Order: sequence, then structure tokens, then C-alpha cells
Amino acid sequence: MTTSLLTHPTGLSLLTLSRPLHQTTAHTPLSLPSRFPAGAHPLARTSPSSGHTFVFSPSSSVVWEYDSRGRRVGEMSPPAGSSGKIGMGPSGSITALSSNAGGTLIAAASDAGELVLYDQTQATRLVVPLGTSIAGTITNLSFPPTLPSSLLLSSSTSLHIHLLALPNESSDRIDIREIRPFGSAGQAVGVGRGVLDVVFSPVMESSDGRKKGGLCAVLREGGEVALVGLDAPESAAKVISFGSDLHGLCFLDGASLAGCTKHGSLLIKDLRALAKDPIEIELDQPITSIHTLPSISRTARPSIAPSVVSTARRTPLGEARNVANVEIETMAPPPLPSLKGKEKAAKAVVRREPSSIPTAEKDNAVTAAPERTRKVVRTESESMRDKEREKQPSPSQPQTKSRAVSAPQDAAPRPRPSVGTSRAASNPHPNPHPPHPSLSRPPSSARGTTPAPIIEENENEDQDQDGHEHDEPVGDKAVPASVPGKPRAGPEDKPDWATVDELRREIGNLQLDMLRMGRNLKNEIRRAVHPLANELKESREVIERQRREIERLRRGY
Repeated sequence: MTTSLLTHPTGLSLLTLSRPLHQTTAHTPLSLPSRFPAGAHPLARTSPSSGHTFVFSPSSSVVWEYDSRGRRVGEMSPPAGSSGKIGMGPSGSITALSSNAGGTLIAAASDAGELVLYDQTQATRLVVPLGTSIAGTITNLSFPPTLPSSLLLSSSTSLHIHLLALPNESSDRIDIREIRPFGSAGQAVGVGRGVLDVVFSPVMESSDGRKKGGLCAVLREGGEVALVGLDAPESAAKVISFGSDLHGLCFLDGASLAGCTKHGSLLIKDLRALAKDPIEIELDQPITSIHTLPSISRTARPSIAPSVVSTARRTPLGEARNVANVEIETMAPPPLPSLKGKEKAAKAVVRREPSSIPTAEKDNAVTAAPERTRKVVRTESESMRDKEREKQPSPSQPQTKSRAVSAPQDAAPRPRPSVGTSRAASNPHPNPHPPHPSLSRPPSSARGTTPAPIIEENENEDQDQDGHEHDEPVGDKAVPASVPGKPRAGPEDKPDWATVDELRREIGNLQLDMLRMGRNLKNEIRRAVHPLANELKESREVIERQRREIERLRRGY
């Protein structure tokens, strides 16, 4: 399906053609703006990059912009009191004007035979010396799509066209090459009216990266069209005939060439079947020109739907937690720093009861060094400790005071270092201060059925018995306490402090996930609102232009 813009003496219309072509095709008329000069013929130019059409009149300085659907979307006019660049144009009246695809080069020709090139990037002006190689008035200027550094021109008194090689980085010379699309016929100056129109077929890029198209069609009187390949201009051109007088050409696609007749019909020729007659489409108005609107692909708006992968299933570093094919290792908490200085005096010495452990086993006791420093929680007040304190004589130990400490509860934590290490062996002197209680927990199986174990802590009453504890082996002091008749807690059992640390880490991860979810939501909202903001900005600009137009109409100019 191809959409073309037709200009008529009194208006515009859109023509949509589909395959296969039919002789009767409905077209949509477009109304001219109310400020368009009365009695003037509209002229139109199409932008290859945006697909918009710009309509203007030689007797007015206002340019109206239409989109690919024929809707008027803008209006441009120079501000009051402004002046353009004076003295940049060629001498005389301009007869032809063209620019390349990027708009960086502009070529202008005048009836005085002068050709001027403007380089927009370097802000330079170059007058091309034509000499006597081109006679007559230049009526057509165009930049070939396959030759960006060349300019094709034709005159009103010659059937020959000229290809100019423009200056580039490698050469500063301007080479002029003459091409004879109709052979030697019409070589002499003054034969016929010369070339009426020159058009190029659209260029398309194939899957392998090569560009195809750019065929040049040259129209002369009598409806004869010469097809020239500018890549090999020395080869003979193929001449076809439409059978009627034409005044304009246009490529609908790479294989369909349309011509405008003088009585208001459109002839479409299939270049793949040159033996067939062209298809004629009758219109109710004469056609002055035809322009094919390029098909511009619209960019899709960013979706405002949330992401498929929920951010709640991701860690603070962005890894997915519940992924079937990915195994995420649970990192163990880092070990707490060891105690130094005076805090060594806070080591809790836990002793076995003499009634439950024989004295023979004390000599072979092995110290159990925990993997991490445990925290000792003291929750009993001094009054409660005084009530629970009782004396328990021991056959192998001097008379001491036993103090009962309940199971660990939440209070100010105090770290307990590992016992039985080389640090304890290097400090054999007794501790003058009474040791702090150390807590141990039964296995998880017995935790719910039995009360919390009571751990006894011994305190020396006499200072004279300090030497006995100094002579005791280190292993006796490091044996963890156990309750008679209950299994001893193994190293695989997880104490309360590890559970609390895991809960704290999980809470921290959840907080980080919530922050990440909020950030991702803000980013998605920004991406969704950005095109809407652009549309609002464009709408405000259109409203402002319409307001200015209404204001000018109220003032009467």
C-alpha cells in the first residue's frame, strides 16, 4: 500500500494505492488553510526523514506542515521584523532549488545561469563555474541517492543531463560529465523543450547490506521516459513510452512509475512488465504534481506494565533468589572479633558437677572451642541472685559459693571467647575477679519439654585457695556444663544468637529489596511519563501557534 500526495490548482488530496491496481481509486481531498492566498497554486515538498509534507505558496511567507495522514500539524512563519541572510543567493531569479538527504548541502540555480552550493556544516558558499558546457536555464536540480557527493542538473533547451562531482576531502575539483539518455537525438541546443522532469527510485537495503534502487527516470515531451543507471552512465538507457503527454513523474515504489497527464489523470507503469499498457486512474481535478509519502515506522511506546520478574525475588545485588537452575549459597555470618585487654577477665568458667562426672574423666577432658564467640546474657538482678545463691560442697574442690543463673534472655550482651586455646594456655595466672556465668542450651528436641537448665558458677571465698585453681588443668575449666539425665548440646545445634543474626540479616535484605523496588518503580514511572510529557509539550506548542494565529486574525493581518 502506497500513499501519495497530489497537488491540484485549487487544493490537495491524498491517494492510497494497493495491489493489484484498479482504474477507479477513491482519493481524500484536503482543505487548504484559511490564510492560504486566494487564487495561488499550492506547492508541496515532502521530507524523506519524517514523512511530513510542507505546503507553501510563492506569494506568501507562511509554510504549513501536514503529517502522513493529511492532518495539519504545524505552521511556520518568520517573526515580524526579522531578516534572513541577504546576499547569499545567486544573482537573478531562482529557477531550481534542491538539498541532499541530510540537509547539509543546498544547491540553487538562477535564470542568469549561475549555480551556487551552500555547505551548512562549514557555512561556506561556492559558485560552480559552468562555462559553456551547459546552455539555457537550469530547470531541475537533484542529488542522486546513490551518489551523495554528486549533483544532477538539466536545462530547458537540452535533452542531455549533466552529473557534477562535487568537491570532497580527497579532491577540490568539480568534474562535469554529460549524459545522453535519449542518444544523439536532441543533441543540438534548441531542439524541443528539453527535459521536463527527473526523478529517482527509492533506495532499499537488502539483507546482505547492499543497497538497491536509485534508478534515474528522465522525462521528455511526448511521454517518453529514459531509464538511466547512474552507477554505469555509459551504458545505453532504456526508453519507454506512456502513450500520452506527461508533465511530471513519480516513483510509487521500486517497480511502479506514475506520470501526471495534462487532462487530470494518473498513468501508472509497471517496470517489470514493460509490454503492458499503463493503468490509468481518472480524477476529478487536474494534477500539477505528485509526491510519494515515505513509510516511516513508528517507535513503540515503552510499556508501563510492571516487569515480569518481581523485584521482591531479588537480592540487594540483583541476583534472583528463587531460580530453579541457580544455586545460591547461604553465606555464614562473619566471626566476631576476639576480646582484648580487660575483657579477658569476663571469661566464664563452666565446671561439671562432681556428682554427675567422675574424677577420672576430669583428667581426660577435652576442651570444646566454639566456632564463634558466644554472647552471655545476664538478666537476674542482684537481689534475685542473693536469694538463689546456695552453698554446695565439693569433695575435690574447696568450699565455694554456687550461684544459679537462669536460661539466657534478652538483655545487654557480653561476649564470651573460646576457651582452651593457646591464649588460655599462655595466661596461667588465676583470675582475681569472679567469673561470669556461661550459658549452654540443650538440643532442640528437649527444648520444648524440659525447663531451662540451671548452670552453676563457682566463686572462691578465700584468697588462699587461688593456687588450687592455678594448678588445675585447663581442660577442667573448658568442659561445657551439662544437666544430669539430659543429652549434651552438640556443635550442630544452632544457638539463639545465630538465629537472631539470621533474622537481622533477613530483615536487612527485605529493607534493601523494598528500596530497590521503590527505585525500579520510580524508573518505570519516569519511562512511562516521558513520552506523555513530550506529547504535552508538543500540544502546548501547537496551542500557542494557534493562539498566535487567532490573535493575528483578530487584528486583521
